[in-house]
Amino acid sequence: MATKVTLDKALFLASKPIILTICGQPCEAKPREFSTGSLGYYANGKIVTEVNGQVVKLQVSANLTICGTKPETVGE
Repeated sequence: MATKVTLDKALFLASKPIILTICGQPCEAKPREFSTGSLGYYANGKIVTEVNGQVVKLQVSANLTICGTKPETVGE
């Protein structure tokens, strides 16, 4: 059974973004409420890196969900 986490949603959504480092480059992840009701962070963007000597652009998309923040539904 997952541990329930209680966060003030308004305070969390107003909090500062976190910075992810992907291929040595920063990517900002902002606080978000997902469609499931869970809270977490979302990041998207593009970064440049090298693959087998060739420079390529990568599209980044990341969901970081805080475990235990999904609201309970009736019947659970």
